[in-house]
Amino acid sequence: MANVFYIYDPVAELSNGLISTLTSTTQPDPPAVQVKTNTSGTAIVFEVTTAEGSSMRLLYRVRGTLTYSNSDVLETPAIGETITISGLTNGVSYDVVAFAYSSAAGAGTRSEPGSSLIVTTTQTSGVVAATNEYSLPLSNLKDLLAASTTFQTMVGAGSAEDAKAYIHLVALAVGDIDRPFALIATGDDWNSNCIGTGSSDSFITGGTLQLMFEMDISSSYTDSPQNAEFDFMNRIGAIIKEMDNLSGTTSGSTSYIYVSNFNLMDGPARTMEEKGQSQGDYYQVVFNISWGLSQ
Repeated sequence: MANVFYIYDPVAELSNGLISTLTSTTQPDPPAVQVKTNTSGTAIVFEVTTAEGSSMRLLYRVRGTLTYSNSDVLETPAIGETITISGLTNGVSYDVVAFAYSSAAGAGTRSEPGSSLIVTTTQTSGVVAATNEYSLPLSNLKDLLAASTTFQTMVGAGSAEDAKAYIHLVALAVGDIDRPFALIATGDDWNSNCIGTGSSDSFITGGTLQLMFEMDISSSYTDSPQNAEFDFMNRIGAIIKEMDNLSGTTSGSTSYIYVSNFNLMDGPARTMEEKGQSQGDYYQVVFNISWGLSQ
């Protein structure tokens, strides 16, 4: 049930010439939004999924900083309408929080925080996409990993689409390191084998990919090697189990890649003390993954 607050109204004071005026207003319920478009690298379009109040706006900041900025105000919000945040930097993660207001122009009583999202700007224009059975396995494994709810929780993403911002393909520039993240790279095997003859020729492709995870160690476990390693291993183990369960299945319009084997290549390993001072205190593990697709 909404709360009723009494707030100071400076506009009423100026117009009436009174020392103070109290206005009774009802606090709106928290609103909700979701990412609709994130392709330019400098702007993100959010769609209203729960409309509240007489107006709505988004507050946003670069993740890890303190100061929030305001989006434009959406007047008389309705489900399906959009709010755009522009002037962003490509490849940067932002905290985004939705608020509703009891009056127009973002005035009056503000709601409790609504949707709280972590979104990384992504530029897709000019990016070369995977298009065939030689390159697609990397993108397909990204889809499979992003669907893991444990991975989504680990990176602080609200959906599989948001989680993809923390999964890098092929390589990762040193300046782009923002843990936790995953990196998918090509393996040392790829094959396409004919399983038919004549007009019914069919090929099955398969191969290997490398999957690396990095995650900072919680400050609660810094001085407890067992807790630090088990926390990391428990998360990674849960992610692999969820990928196993989704492998080869279909959800909506997404058909997940079939994975037949996870083979540990390296780790889990914690940064050495002399490196930890400059690179952070984190764990890393690398798997070799066997996959197969029917064409």
